[in-house]
Amino acid sequence: MRVALACKGPREGRSRGLGPLGAVALGLLAATALTAAQSCGHEPATIVVHTASGKQVRIKAEIADTPEKRRTGLMYRRELGEGRGMLFVFPHEEPLTFWMKNTPLSLDIIFIGAARKVVHVVEHARPYSEKQLPSKQPARFVLEVPAGFCKRQGIAVDDRVDLELPGGRLEPR
Repeated sequence: MRVALACKGPREGRSRGLGPLGAVALGLLAATALTAAQSCGHEPATIVVHTASGKQVRIKAEIADTPEKRRTGLMYRRELGEGRGMLFVFPHEEPLTFWMKNTPLSLDIIFIGAARKVVHVVEHARPYSEKQLPSKQPARFVLEVPAGFCKRQGIAVDDRVDLELPGGRLEPR
């Protein structure tokens, strides 16, 4: 689809808008681009957290498995639905540090070890903060969810985590 914008130029006395059809086309194009960007290029992962109380908490998460996707994460996002998140997949277990730079959402950050257990939780990480938020122990995966989600669902350190990624792949690209 091609959308042309006519702007006021040095020889023209007036500018021309998109018109109603052009505005609709531009809106559809923007929505399509946003959806594609948010999907991170593949189907979402399903994460199931088994809490100490026996509850099974299901989360659908976008996958950040490349250096660029991990660098960008949820930056610039203005909303993240309940039961949704982003799963960061790292090459190996190590101490990890996150921050909230350019992230307008308050998030809970769940650090998950290679043994698929929660090793640390940061609740209500402050939007736009550049404060370093380290894992207390080495982690291989990090799951970001809306702020308050962990408290509402009872997610805590030592909870077991099942990761169901499309194609069964757990290795970063």
